Amino acid sequence: MQDIPFYVWHFILLFSSIILWAIAIFTFGRISVRHIEREMEKKGLEPPFWDRGIGIRLSMYAFTIIRGKADHSVLIDRKSIVESARKIDWYLAVFLQLTTAVLFILGIITYFLSGDKYQ
Repeated sequence: MQDIPFYVWHFILLFSSIILWAIAIFTFGRISVRHIEREMEKKGLEPPFWDRGIGIRLSMYAFTIIRGKADHSVLIDRKSIVESARKIDWYLAVFLQLTTAVLFILGIITYFLSGDKYQ
């Protein structure tokens, strides 16, 4: 078996983490956020008006679901999010947050290992 250089392993790990992160965003957005916003509509609440197409609410929903507390927030209605969340939503939120953390850590490692290549 050949010796594979470190940068190849790093590229494979970075590329696979980007793919997993994209899958996490897609599944959390399509399954959890869609369910939560339907439940909010049944209660007569509207999703955040300031986030049409940006997607910032996904990370806010995920953090609220993981935390499980319904304290006061100006940007989102955390109480209705916690009440509407199912067990699968919690798993998808953890998956989203973990893949985001791994991607950021690998990005920082890439930045520092690249040296003067990009300056």
